[in-house]
Amino acid sequence: MGLVVFYSFVSVLIFNFQHYITRVVSSTEICFNRLAFDVMSWILPKAAWHCELMGTSKLLLHPHREITLVLDLWIFVVFLAQLVFSFGVFGKDIRDRQDELSGIFRKHRKMSINLMLLLALSIGMMIRMVFFSVPLVAEPELHHGWLALLGDRYGLGAGLLTFLIAFLSFMFPLFGLLVLAFLKSFSKEIRSNSQT
Repeated sequence: MGLVVFYSFVSVLIFNFQHYITRVVSSTEICFNRLAFDVMSWILPKAAWHCELMGTSKLLLHPHREITLVLDLWIFVVFLAQLVFSFGVFGKDIRDRQDELSGIFRKHRKMSINLMLLLALSIGMMIRMVFFSVPLVAEPELHHGWLALLGDRYGLGAGLLTFLIAFLSFMFPLFGLLVLAFLKSFSKEIRSNSQT
């Protein structure tokens, strides 16, 4: 959990010290570099979409527009780092706990189905935020405007977004463990039914 807070704090620092960072690398430089834009279109479609948005009237004069892609790339690095770290931490436990959890899921079928729906929603939300869509500025019709990347003057939106993605990325192996145990609970039922 400490790493999750650290990553969020770094996002706020990147946002607040953007004048120093954009001297080295800025969103405009990344967007106009053809190779970088092509690579981003494949790896991180959200960043390529943000490049297109930066030319619109809503963002053309936005004071924080130059830090947008730096934050996008930082959040992507956080996502990858948390995945690697969490698989290192939880990798061994996944195999050890699978049978125990599948027994619990077999006993509490309704609870396990609700949990799987919640996990699917969480994983889908994480993948959407990392790769596809994050609002850059808070708009009145958005219910989640507090998660806008450039939504405030202090970088709290970027920090909250980083926190949420880092936390969900860290929990991803546990989500995988729960899904595998859930599926295994059905396979044991099928085997026991076929034997009787």
